[in-house]
Amino acid sequence: MMNYKDDPKKMKSKFKSKCCKCNKEIKKGDPIVYFPRVKKAYCSECGDKEYKLFVESAVDEENYNNGYGV
Repeated sequence: MMNYKDDPKKMKSKFKSKCCKCNKEIKKGDPIVYFPRVKKAYCSECGDKEYKLFVESAVDEENYNNGYGV
C-alpha cells in the first residue's frame, strides 16, 4: 500500500495530550492514532476502528486501480 503525507498513522505520542473523541489523557509514549490532515490524536481504543477503515479503503482503492477487481 502506498503511503502519503497526510495518511493517518499509528505511533507513540510525542507529548502529553487528550484523545479528541473520549477526552482520555494521553501520556508521552502512549500508543495513538494520529490524523495529520486535521491534526487530531486518538487514544488507541478510539482510533483503531477509524484507522482500520482507512487501511481497508486504501487497499480497496489500490486493488481497483491495479485492475485486480476487474
